[in-house]
Amino acid sequence: MPNMMIDGLALIILGFTISFTFYVYTQYIPNFGISVLGLSENVAKTLMSWYAVFSLVSVFVTTILVTKIKPILLVIIYPLISLIFLVILVIKPSPLLAKITSAVIGFFAAGGVWQLGLAVLTQYFPTEKGRVTGYYSFAAALTYFVGPFVSSFIINDTATSVLKVFWLDIVFTAIGVFLAVFVEARNKKYHFFS
Repeated sequence: MPNMMIDGLALIILGFTISFTFYVYTQYIPNFGISVLGLSENVAKTLMSWYAVFSLVSVFVTTILVTKIKPILLVIIYPLISLIFLVILVIKPSPLLAKITSAVIGFFAAGGVWQLGLAVLTQYFPTEKGRVTGYYSFAAALTYFVGPFVSSFIINDTATSVLKVFWLDIVFTAIGVFLAVFVEARNKKYHFFS
């Protein structure tokens, strides 16, 4: 039987990290375009278009994938791909890579992975769906306070500060990947689900 204090808490924190990844990205990618890449404000804002289009595409693709792949595996793979592209973008920033990363984050961080995390959580705790959904949603909502609050201590108009915010996003995304792998490892060890 899954343990609420171990598996439940890990999945609830995962809900926070998933939301943090895409929220911080969407809030600061225009700043990244302007301060790090030297793009005009209008061109920097187009990075959000790449994000938005691919988040919509992901909803449809993920709907198909979830019938063939266990949701927890998608909850591992999607943030892992986001993490890889965030790291590459920060290490080797370029306008082309910013467009690609915006599409990747849209697809893999915003296109339904949060909902898949919730589906895994309610599968683990089917008799407490209302309660765990509330906790999971609260953790995600906390992102909208914590993200700007923490970033406000780091961000200014310099490229260095914007890169620091993106490193923060990388750290939270990595925590999410770790938590998803941890939950699946416990599932394999204790055979909660096939």
